[in-house]
Amino acid sequence: MRNKPLLLPFLSILTGVFLLAKHSPGQSPPLVNRPLTVEQTLGTVFTGEPTWSLFAAANERAKPDLYRLLDNKRIEEYHPAVFRILGFIGENADAKRVEQMLTTRYSGNLSKLQTLAVQAAFESLGLMSRRGVKQASEFFEKFLDPSAAESLNIRWPSVAQKKILNNAQETVTWVFLGYSLSGKTDLKEKIDLILDSVQNPEIKKYLEFRIRLDRMVAYAKTVEQAQSEPVSEETLELLPKLFNKDFENPRRVEIIEEGNTRHQQAIVAAPSISQKIVENVSGSLKQAALKAFEEISADLFNDNYEKLAKNIADNGKPILPVHKQTDASISATVEKLKSMSKDMAATKNLLKELKDGGIRYGVAQGETLSDGTVIVKIPCLESASIKTKHLRNHEGTRTTGPANELIIYMIQQNGQWYWNPFGW
Repeated sequence: MRNKPLLLPFLSILTGVFLLAKHSPGQSPPLVNRPLTVEQTLGTVFTGEPTWSLFAAANERAKPDLYRLLDNKRIEEYHPAVFRILGFIGENADAKRVEQMLTTRYSGNLSKLQTLAVQAAFESLGLMSRRGVKQASEFFEKFLDPSAAESLNIRWPSVAQKKILNNAQETVTWVFLGYSLSGKTDLKEKIDLILDSVQNPEIKKYLEFRIRLDRMVAYAKTVEQAQSEPVSEETLELLPKLFNKDFENPRRVEIIEEGNTRHQQAIVAAPSISQKIVENVSGSLKQAALKAFEEISADLFNDNYEKLAKNIADNGKPILPVHKQTDASISATVEKLKSMSKDMAATKNLLKELKDGGIRYGVAQGETLSDGTVIVKIPCLESASIKTKHLRNHEGTRTTGPANELIIYMIQQNGQWYWNPFGW
């Protein structure tokens, strides 16, 4: 809410490469060359992920070098991208190799970075299965069963923290997410088999929420649509230059050409192991975030408190996450929001002035957290005067940017969107 102490982010935020083409209305957008060159494919690893339109165009001749990058623990933050690229070019031997990594390298307690890599490995196998790779399909036949998933011996940080699911059940939720990308039509049957293996009704309810059919289908559709997004010629030229071509000490290049301001602005310093990858969000995700913002802000103007209770965030977190939404909790949250009449009115006044002036959106940025939550931040261009007028004492918060502009801060968690209002 307003007047809270400001919390500075503990990780530095990095800007990725803007991958979507800019083209004039009426013109056909340029399409990515398929396949990419080996050098472009390796550069794709360092753009930030997931950039599905580039992953889908990967060159299979890059596989030996991709494995060299995957074997380098100094760049673990880029391993998810490597796994997803392999999903589009991998064959039986690759599926077997990924499975071996899951049972050896990732056996035991996972770090946060390894968590992202394991999730991407399951997606990689799902994409291979979609392409008819037998070894990948056999993996899912084995490990969609929680008792078999236990043999992978993957220990998740979220299990240690939340203690809702056990490690085998947590593993199955991510195995199933990978399976949802396989194009198979028996997702409902697989969900039923997983749920039938659980006796505890509370755990079953939570597990049912985690592997809900509509969420999985929506994610698979998002991945599929993103593969065909247009990519600019400038990006294709830039890709080979992103990687320093040093396999002993691989990193993302900071500056492409001395004196070339455009390229200096496009590339930033390589992130350290402890930093999160923040990439520009693909067009489809940005549009989904903006659509959700319009719907939630309309509920605010219309005093639709019941809907707001389900879709509003505060201090960067949903006030009422989906798995906690019951009739009682929704009613309690509605009363809480109604009691905040002063905050609600101030937010309405700011939003009305912003919308009356016509919002111009800047380049969206996104961040994927270790639990799969996606943060989407969309700057409102030329909004500094409105911010100063309404939020004079809010500097450097998640809803204001470095140029004092307002930031639309959206959260996608477990298939549902939440909006964190300005200044909250």
